[in-house]
Amino acid sequence: MRRRFVWFSLLAALTVGGLVQAFPGSGGKNLVPSLGDTYQQITHQVFWYVQKKYVEPERAEPRGMLEGALQALETQYPEVLVEIDGERATVRVDEVSQTFDLKRSDRFSAAAELLNEVLGFVQAQLGDEVDKKDLFYFALNGALDNLDPHSNVFSPKHFKEFMIGTRGSFGGIGFVFGIRDGDMTIITPIDGTPAARGGLRSGDRILYIDGEPSINMAVDMAANKMRGEPGTQVTLTLAREGWPEPKAITFTREVIHVDSVESHVLDGPDQAPVLYAKVKNFQKDTTQELTKAVQAAEKGQTPVRGIILDLRNNPGGLLEQAIALSEGFLDEGTIVATRGPEADANSRSEARADTPISTLPLIVLINQGSASASEIVSGAVKPTRALLVGQKTFGKGSVQKLFPLTDSGALKLTVAQYLTPGDISIQSIGIQPDILVYPARVEEGRVRLGLPPDHMKEADLDHAFTEWGNSSGKPQAELQFFQPGKEDEGEGEGDAQRSFAELSAEEKRQRIAEDFEVRFSRQVFAALEPGAASRQALMNAAQAVLETVRGEENARIRDALKGFGVQWDDAVSSAGAALQVLAAQEVRLPGGETTGVTLQVTNTGATTAHRVWGRTESDNPWLNNLDFVFGTVAPGETRSWTHPVEVPKSAQDRWDTFTLHLRAAGLAEAGEGSGSAHTVAVAKPEFAYRYRMTDENTAEPAHSGDGVLAVGERVRLELAVHNRGAATSQTAEANIRGDEKEELYLEEARHKLEGLAAGQSAAAPMVFRLVKATEEGDVVVGVSVADRDYSAFFGDSLKFRLGQPYSAEATRFPPQFGFPEALPLRTVADRLVVQVVVTDDQSVADFYAYLGDDKVHYARNSQAPAALPVTFEVPLEMGSNRLVLSARDNQHLSATRTYLIFRDAVQAAVAGQKP
Repeated sequence: MRRRFVWFSLLAALTVGGLVQAFPGSGGKNLVPSLGDTYQQITHQVFWYVQKKYVEPERAEPRGMLEGALQALETQYPEVLVEIDGERATVRVDEVSQTFDLKRSDRFSAAAELLNEVLGFVQAQLGDEVDKKDLFYFALNGALDNLDPHSNVFSPKHFKEFMIGTRGSFGGIGFVFGIRDGDMTIITPIDGTPAARGGLRSGDRILYIDGEPSINMAVDMAANKMRGEPGTQVTLTLAREGWPEPKAITFTREVIHVDSVESHVLDGPDQAPVLYAKVKNFQKDTTQELTKAVQAAEKGQTPVRGIILDLRNNPGGLLEQAIALSEGFLDEGTIVATRGPEADANSRSEARADTPISTLPLIVLINQGSASASEIVSGAVKPTRALLVGQKTFGKGSVQKLFPLTDSGALKLTVAQYLTPGDISIQSIGIQPDILVYPARVEEGRVRLGLPPDHMKEADLDHAFTEWGNSSGKPQAELQFFQPGKEDEGEGEGDAQRSFAELSAEEKRQRIAEDFEVRFSRQVFAALEPGAASRQALMNAAQAVLETVRGEENARIRDALKGFGVQWDDAVSSAGAALQVLAAQEVRLPGGETTGVTLQVTNTGATTAHRVWGRTESDNPWLNNLDFVFGTVAPGETRSWTHPVEVPKSAQDRWDTFTLHLRAAGLAEAGEGSGSAHTVAVAKPEFAYRYRMTDENTAEPAHSGDGVLAVGERVRLELAVHNRGAATSQTAEANIRGDEKEELYLEEARHKLEGLAAGQSAAAPMVFRLVKATEEGDVVVGVSVADRDYSAFFGDSLKFRLGQPYSAEATRFPPQFGFPEALPLRTVADRLVVQVVVTDDQSVADFYAYLGDDKVHYARNSQAPAALPVTFEVPLEMGSNRLVLSARDNQHLSATRTYLIFRDAVQAAVAGQKP
């Protein structure tokens, strides 16, 4: 079975590729009012909508959806193991199993009913260990994950957050905030809001929200506390550098509008002003905001010469706004067409000859982060109206629609594909810019030449629609520019750390004006014939500018490389050269260190090779996509380049191969060579703790210290954090927190543990007040200890029952792993027998293992001793195999270890590893 983290698809839905249409009619909302409880109805609703509305009926197989749901259950719940054998699925939960007949999943309604039966069985076995809502939403997201990357269900809470993002307004105070150095910090106030009028500043720390400490409060929980109905009040207690003590300031909430467009008029002594407009996403007022920005710029004292529309890293948003914005720049032609199986999914939007947003020349900036709605705009204006500058876009060509669910959640379902003018699908392909622009960086030992490595794109997503795309074509021109390193830019350390949102308006204009693609666009505008605004006129002007700019940038790159002893001449051909790569037999990469990796190239041919460089390819993230630069290599000459490889302290033992792919002037492929590397893990800290807890009841002093928790009591939780690892932790931090139900009032909830040596313990006193218990009458306290340098983390959840005696002291030590035989780093075997002994200070509960995405073993410790020996066998694929071992004890504490095992086809000595 494949392992899928379906819950996190919600995050992707909010950030990558939202092209969403609003709710249709009630449809299937009241489809099954008499079928079981709310969540069983939701299962039927989701399957019904997929059957009736999904973009590709032949892709939407009820059996496949059911299997996706089973995969999600197996991933999310350790006790669940699913085995599918033909037409039978055996679902095992702990020691109990039940077999289900998959023949019943041939129809959508039957598959929904069968899934409800499976979920009922799993819920009955897990009991209090599972939240029913989470169980159903995990399973349904797994079912949808088997369809495509963009269909998913939102719980009511997540749907509310999603809709705020599309509305662009809410009741609140008006500032951007985040966590800085562990403190809740104001990033920037929004102009014209209570926050700005109240004098809030970037860098102010929020200590209390309506008297509740913000320490360790989740950002979304804090946002919900500060949002509210307009006219209501909220009090923030703030600390500011220079204030002798914190101040409490009360604000009256107003409707806060979050702009999706940020614009600036850029001018200078030698250039006519232009309007720069950054569209961050497409929400309900985007077109209106852009129109106002254009109108204001055109009414300025000096007429603007053109518009730079920046859609870089714009993930999408509302389809209707993408259409409206496009029409504002067009007076004829198709903007976008949608095509789907249902009549209401088929449409064609045409531009009208009405009042435009502007007739000024238009340049659109795009990159790999431009997706969905931003691709629609780019595709619509490209044929006749605009010049596109940047890099190829993300490639999302599908449309999602929202459907209501019984519990006020929602289904986001792919219902159509969209086509750019000419009925062109950019799905999994993207839109090519007219001028492909990318940077070259030359720093001490670190060089980036050629196109940047691809980020995650639509075609890389599981179950992406890869068969629709028919887009083709290449950029009209290519331009590489020199991008200075930070030491060359003269930026101070403080400036380098400041985000764009923290800058003043003038600082923002300055940073924007320094952006190369913006500078290039302004040069194109300057080269335009007076009054010209067509796409062809922009192309002609760009061609005139390109030769000059390309020469300037090549000279800057050449001069920078010369400083590192590399000759980067202008020769266009390396024909007749023969290049060989020489690499060390095995590179050793110690964790926590920077190692220079040296590769050599020899020219065994009869002619000189020019502009020789190469890029590595490897499963090892520290060795992948490194550029090695050799420059001019004469016949018989050997040249070398050393690239620093910084390996973090958190790195694991692993053995990998890498390949250097060479390029040279006039040769797209100039040869390649391979090497190997052993990443050597360093000793790491590992955490456990003990606690002592006492209660203080100020209302009824007689009940103080009685060992029974009551609402309103102040609780001291004294942690003794123990480092049971093999390395000193210099940056460990202990935290406690409540959940989103505001059950705890945290007074002291964070404690730094500097220099915690191996085998030593340190005190971390915590204090909280009990506001209320959960609906079940529990008091839940989250505890975590982490060292960021080593990525060492231990998370725990303490649960006490209100009104009942609690354990005043306890030891919280998670399980540990021991190995009779060390697991290999490298093997030629196609199968691996894993032997592991799990031990605990009390009792081991269970053990489970994943190989890559597949759960390969689960074992329950029915005897409940302090040790659980486990033996199981796993198949190995060629290359790197990721084995994850997890165990839990009787206190629900878990431990996880990850191992990387390389299966090699070469009969070679096998390196061992100490677990």
